[in-house]
Amino acid sequence: MTEPNGPRDPERMRLARALVFSAGVYAFVQHTGTWFTWLGALPVPGVVGATRWADWIDIVTPYALLSAGAWVLHVGVARPRQWVLYFLGATSYCIGQGVHLAANSIGNDTPGDVAHLWDEVVSHYIIGTGVVLLVVALASTFVRHRAWPCRATIPVGMVVGATQGTNALEGGTAWFGLAAACALATWGWRCRPRAGVALLWAYLPAVAIIVGYGIWQGGFPQPSSVGIGF
Repeated sequence: MTEPNGPRDPERMRLARALVFSAGVYAFVQHTGTWFTWLGALPVPGVVGATRWADWIDIVTPYALLSAGAWVLHVGVARPRQWVLYFLGATSYCIGQGVHLAANSIGNDTPGDVAHLWDEVVSHYIIGTGVVLLVVALASTFVRHRAWPCRATIPVGMVVGATQGTNALEGGTAWFGLAAACALATWGWRCRPRAGVALLWAYLPAVAIIVGYGIWQGGFPQPSSVGIGF
């Protein structure tokens, strides 16, 4: 028998698995530059400048992240307006990711003010906007379902929150990231009797990371600029 405002148990568990997988993909691909930095430059002498393996691997990021998110919407039987919101978020994310990847790669080879602007400023805000829209689209598909056990929800949420917090700090979008995390955590608090509480477990840690770092550093310098690597 179907529960009010929620799927049957098998469907609910499929949605849980899709969300866990999506969260894992998000945490991984958003740190591609960190995971693969050790690979160094791609040796293509006489053809192009000094590109890096991490730049090429990062091409896969939008495909992986957006496919995982689309699976969540499919399993959660998303409504048309949620797909539209997801499409808008995906568009923003892809534009930002493309700008970031190109400017970052060019900046590594030929540093300059223009490359820095598009790599370290503009692209990060476009990506951040896309991520927020994607999260809202996904959350609106499960927010009223019956809550999953805390032993599963809390660890997954904290992984997402840590990713959100560190990305906002290293991306130079701390205030934007803090505002988004506060809004999403508030939404999670209001929906805490049901599955929407997952937003609280995800974005409360993000708020704590950003605020704690700001207090520690007396502001929001990029962690890499003060010798901290994520």
